[in-house]
Amino acid sequence: MTRNVSGNGVLFALDHELQPGLKINFSLRMPGAVLGAAHDVLVHCAGRVVRCSLSQSQYLAAATIDDYQFAEQ
Repeated sequence: MTRNVSGNGVLFALDHELQPGLKINFSLRMPGAVLGAAHDVLVHCAGRVVRCSLSQSQYLAAATIDDYQFAEQ
């Protein structure tokens, strides 16, 4: 589950730890209202984990967004 998204990265809440440096692929559905579009937009992203820590009962993993592509809809 995403907890926070910015132009440079994303924060995930997970039930297991991810190692810093791990390359990951993920998709985000961005609200159309935020992007100024008529509909929500699906974005495919590639990035890497920069840190991961345990917070109460879940892990919080911060990752960069190194590359992205808008999905055709």
